[in-house]
Formats: sequence, C-alpha cells, structure tokens
Amino acid sequence: MQTIYRNLGKNYDERVMPSVVNEVLKSVVAQYDAQALLTQREMISSKIRMNLDERLRAFNVLLDDVSIVQLTFGSEFTKAIEQK
Repeated sequence: MQTIYRNLGKNYDERVMPSVVNEVLKSVVAQYDAQALLTQREMISSKIRMNLDERLRAFNVLLDDVSIVQLTFGSEFTKAIEQK
C-alpha cells in the first residue's frame, strides 16, 4: 500500500481506476456485438478481468473480480429489439 500511496497518491482510485477501466472496457466491448454481450457475459467478464488485471499491475493494484451487472444500449438498438 505504501508503494501505491508514494507513487500515485492517496486518491489513486479516483485518478487511475476510471481511466484504466474505461480504456479496457471500450477495447473489449468493441470486439462484440450486442447479442454477444448479452449471451456471453461470463466470457466477456473474464476477458475484461484479465485485461484489467494486466493494466492495473503496472500501478501495483491487484484486482479481485469483475462482473457485468448492467448493460445499457443506445436508443436505436433498444427500438430495434422492441420491434421484433
């Protein structure tokens, strides 16, 4: 913990985590279509976790788990689903 505070400061979770999480989520989610995101949630969560773990280790941050709990799609996708 001292290494994290010394290198990143006390508010590391506010500075490091959001940017790393957004970067990894965008890169992984972009590889799948909406149907895959819904049906392959566990596999995609696992891939996100591996990528996050790799990126966060550079900051001496260890990740416990990742879980996709909510997916929100754009209005165009939602409208297409409702029409089916």
